[in-house]
Amino acid sequence: MPVDKVALIFVIAAAAIYAAIWLGGVVVFSGPFAILILIPVCVLAYILGRVISQRLKNREDDHYDSIER
Repeated sequence: MPVDKVALIFVIAAAAIYAAIWLGGVVVFSGPFAILILIPVCVLAYILGRVISQRLKNREDDHYDSIER
C-alpha cells in the first residue's frame, strides 16, 4: 500500500476521533441548541466523505504511483 494512502487513513482516523469527542462535548453542553450545530457538522462530514471517496477511487491520480523514482 502506498505511503500516501496509509498517511491519509491515519489522518482520517485521527480527525474522526477528534470530531467525535468535540461533537459529544458540544451536544452535552449546548442542550436544545445542539441541532443548530449538528446540521452544519453533518453536511461538512458528508462533503468530506465524498471528497475522500472520490480521491481513493480516482485512477487518474494514481498514474504516478507506478513510476519508479
